[in-house]
Amino acid sequence: MGEPRYLQADCAFRHGGHTVRLTLARSALEVEVEAHLTADQWRGEFDAAFIEDLTHKTGNFKQFGIFCSMLESALMQSSESVSLELLTYADLETLRSRKVGAITRPPASAASPLSTKRYLILVYSVEFDRIHYPLPLPYMGRPDPAALRKLVRELRDELAQLRARHGEDRRDAEIRRLRDELQQALEEKRAAEAALRREPDGGTATTMALQRAARRLEDELLREKARHQREHRQLTAELAEAKASEWRLQLRVKSLTAELASCKRGCRTPVGTAPRSQDRCSPSRAWPPRSTSRESRGGSQGHPPARSPSPAGPRPARFDPTAFVRARQRRQKETELKNQRRGAAFGSTSPARSHGRSSSAESFRSRRSAVSSGSEADERSEPLPPRGRRVSRTRRPLSASSSNGPSTVPRPAAGHKPPTGSSAGKRPGKENHYEEPSAELAEIDARLQALQEYMDSLDTRT
Repeated sequence: MGEPRYLQADCAFRHGGHTVRLTLARSALEVEVEAHLTADQWRGEFDAAFIEDLTHKTGNFKQFGIFCSMLESALMQSSESVSLELLTYADLETLRSRKVGAITRPPASAASPLSTKRYLILVYSVEFDRIHYPLPLPYMGRPDPAALRKLVRELRDELAQLRARHGEDRRDAEIRRLRDELQQALEEKRAAEAALRREPDGGTATTMALQRAARRLEDELLREKARHQREHRQLTAELAEAKASEWRLQLRVKSLTAELASCKRGCRTPVGTAPRSQDRCSPSRAWPPRSTSRESRGGSQGHPPARSPSPAGPRPARFDPTAFVRARQRRQKETELKNQRRGAAFGSTSPARSHGRSSSAESFRSRRSAVSSGSEADERSEPLPPRGRRVSRTRRPLSASSSNGPSTVPRPAAGHKPPTGSSAGKRPGKENHYEEPSAELAEIDARLQALQEYMDSLDTRT
């Protein structure tokens, strides 16, 4: 402990109300008790050794500092484990005999100094025990009025000195500051009231302007909200329509894909069932009837007469270049074979005649290739003729007298295989296949491309 501390509190004991004063020093303790009714005083001074010896006798030793802290807590009632009691000598003896179980001693006489002594008991309550620390307080009598008046004067002088030494109290400074703030607030209030009195309609006009601005903002907010709601509904409807359109287009794509696959599977004719190559030729392009008499031609003529093309009639839908090349190769081989046979049969024929025949054959082949090449471009743009329909070609049977000359060789049609050998009883061109119509495939591809572009545009917009 540093400087002495002074504590004072009013306590209610069994003998009435009393005022307890404590003076706590580093190694000393002073206790004073004063009765409220009689003004009797009891005072005692205790050093550290006495307090420690007292606690040791009670069986629960406490140091002086700890004992002072316990006494302060009991006086201020800041802890429930410690409390104070004021007993007389007779009360103390009764308590002691009750605790020890001994025979009660006779009470002291009224003239005895023990009868006037008081004991301030510090009660320490633990979980299963109560320890009592008694402090004996001798009787000091009643205070002298003259001494009391003197004490009052001394205290007042001391108070005046303290105020003069330390200046004004902090509370007074706080009160003065609050009073200044109050005065300033009052001045501001009076100034505002004066301004309102000078302009009676100023506040109302400002309020009305603010209200009008608030209403205008609310109206704009409502309009914007309604507009956004309309846009939201419109966009929602457009989105639903786009989704429905996309769904329909997806179904259409699936349908077209299935149709394309079906066309690819069904448009090819199995091997052996393809129509003859001559069926792709138009009936109007049939060979013109040729004369069966050798006398109608010049005996020395080596080239067959040029045939006049017939007017353009219905054409086949597609030209098969593979079949045409194969047929042309077969025709060349057959022509060479026939030329060899004719050379063996007519060994006495002049070289000029043989040269004429070969030139005639070459001219015939060149004319046939030119006609076929021209017809290929026409046939590509025509639709495919119905399956199973045959285009008949008018052919006039050769006379018996025309088998000895080169001019009597039958002219095979383009894409037609002459019957030779084992294939004499078969239909020529059976190995050819009908391809899928290019126009139909191009149309389907164009539709699919347009559909894909439309779906991409829909994805870009959403």
